[in-house]
Amino acid sequence: MIDDAKELYKECGRYDLLCKLHMSCNEWDEAIEVAEKYNRINLKNTHHMMAKHFEGIGDIDMAIKHYIESGTYKTEVPRMLTKFNMIQRLQQFISA
Repeated sequence: MIDDAKELYKECGRYDLLCKLHMSCNEWDEAIEVAEKYNRINLKNTHHMMAKHFEGIGDIDMAIKHYIESGTYKTEVPRMLTKFNMIQRLQQFISA
């Protein structure tokens, strides 16, 4: 059923909805690929959502990478590193 929805979104040219469907299915690489090719207006938001996902599962390095890609790293990375009490890492991030 999900595959049918994906095909319908492609046929209709609703790449915004296709991207959201990939994200909701934890198909992050596919979501980024769709956003890069067909839905560039939502590319930064897709990277931000991916960063939130990685933050949620505790993959700090990937979260930082995608916060940088989304352009929200100035506020989100310090917030995240403070949340995880990674003060030394925060100092390294700021001075880099």
